[in-house]
Amino acid sequence: MKLFNKKHLKKLLIGSLAFSLFLGLTGCNKSPEERADKFADRVSDKLELNQAQEALLIDLKNSALEASLALKANKQTMHSDFEDLISLNSIDQDQMNQFADTNIELLHASIKSVVPSFVAFHASLNDEQKQQVIDFINKHKKDRD
Repeated sequence: MKLFNKKHLKKLLIGSLAFSLFLGLTGCNKSPEERADKFADRVSDKLELNQAQEALLIDLKNSALEASLALKANKQTMHSDFEDLISLNSIDQDQMNQFADTNIELLHASIKSVVPSFVAFHASLNDEQKQQVIDFINKHKKDRD
């Protein structure tokens, strides 16, 4: 089995962070826009961002919000397609694989649409701010052992 090289690990980390952002935007009883604004405000306050970083954070927030709303819009179609599959007398493995592949492709496309904004924002952070993000992640991650 091949081990992940640094490039793959970096892509996995960026994808995981973008996906976490999506999940964060889908919780609570507030509108997606309100959740995105609250998230951006919290990041801005915690990292004490300058104006240039603030502008990049707003771009990231808008990209993530747009991707999140696109995924949410596809949710009903995904549920309908799944119900159609379940209602069949038997499910062909190829049909199920096609269903999964289609939805995974949508998720990947959404994540990839956010990556440029995320990379630009990350590049704007100084070493202290990056360390704050790492400390936050380490503090809030669950045991993986």
